[in-house]
Amino acid sequence: MSCQEVHHGRLLGILLAIVLGSACSLAQQAICSSTIGEVPRVLGSSAGQKLGLTTTELAQLRKVVPKGRLLRLAVRLSEDQYVLLYENDNFFSPDANLLLARDGSVDTKFAMSSLPLKPREDLDVEWRKSFDAFEYAHSCTNDMQFIFLSFQAGNAGGTFVAVVQDAKGKVSIVPLGDVAQGRLLISDSNPSLVQLWDVASKDSTLCTGCPKHYAVTDIDLSSGTRSVKAEKTTKRTYDGDEFQNHPLRFAAVGPAN
Repeated sequence: MSCQEVHHGRLLGILLAIVLGSACSLAQQAICSSTIGEVPRVLGSSAGQKLGLTTTELAQLRKVVPKGRLLRLAVRLSEDQYVLLYENDNFFSPDANLLLARDGSVDTKFAMSSLPLKPREDLDVEWRKSFDAFEYAHSCTNDMQFIFLSFQAGNAGGTFVAVVQDAKGKVSIVPLGDVAQGRLLISDSNPSLVQLWDVASKDSTLCTGCPKHYAVTDIDLSSGTRSVKAEKTTKRTYDGDEFQNHPLRFAAVGPAN
């Protein structure tokens, strides 16, 4: 083989590596593009298409959902791995569950009724089963992927859960905390950083429509766990109704006022 042939071979290899690397990067961006949306009542073909899922994929995913339950959300983490959300067809007691599915089988199941919540007399198992999925957000860093889910129980409050896929592909389901008229701010530059907003205890007895101070918790998810970095209470008051209507938001996460 001549030196020129070797040179051409190396050049072809370099070009191929660049093309493949670009294709992988584009595929990752396509899977991980930052999105916030409402969780559909039933994940049909139209809603599935908006999530980038084919009719065939949906049919396969429904097979891992227990009989009699409704598939409400499916987000692809990779070519063969999905996060699924299913509930009862009962608005008052949906009994929501999360599934991690791979190759058509269940990797992990997480029931919202098992959530660790703040110690209050009214937060029993039946109340946990009343959590209804409302919004979802999907985002990523260069090597991690995040799905955030908001759940509500009428005017009684809500809770947030994150699904985190680390650089090695390990997936963790991370409860972030329950709130009253609260919200979750997701850093638009680094989604591993979030802020959980909950009505401050000193304003917890105020009317639903009253402006309130908020307790804000800074959380770091870069390790795949809930790591609290700071806690503070806002100096000004906020309209909780707006938070409840739009509980998930990408923002420049910084100190709360």
